[in-house]
Amino acid sequence: MQRLGEGLGPNRRYRIPYLRSLAVLAAWEGHSEQAIDRLREAAWLAADLGLPAEHWQIQAALAMLLEAAGDSAQARTARASAARIIQELAQGIKDEALRTSFLAGPQIRQVVQYAQSKAGETPQDHP
Repeated sequence: MQRLGEGLGPNRRYRIPYLRSLAVLAAWEGHSEQAIDRLREAAWLAADLGLPAEHWQIQAALAMLLEAAGDSAQARTARASAARIIQELAQGIKDEALRTSFLAGPQIRQVVQYAQSKAGETPQDHP
């Protein structure tokens, strides 16, 4: 992974999948904080570069890691961000059948439904 990172050079777009890979590796090795930090950096880059398709996926992955680390509040925030980005992408799809198909995708449906189910909960619901 280190050689890959060195070979990327200054291209910030290529840094996103590199950071995601580092996050997967860190999580696999049990370094959840490091994995979370890598995904936060990747999310920032995706947002800064205007890459919503990558951004929502990173936010969803970040939510899962945060949830596993016991940070439910931050996980809800990340999941809500992912759902908001998905809705913005869907609004840009003018063809109704294509938009419906997009929103019916399993990963997208999971993020949106989970965010909607958690939206009605209060902080008291999660100690």
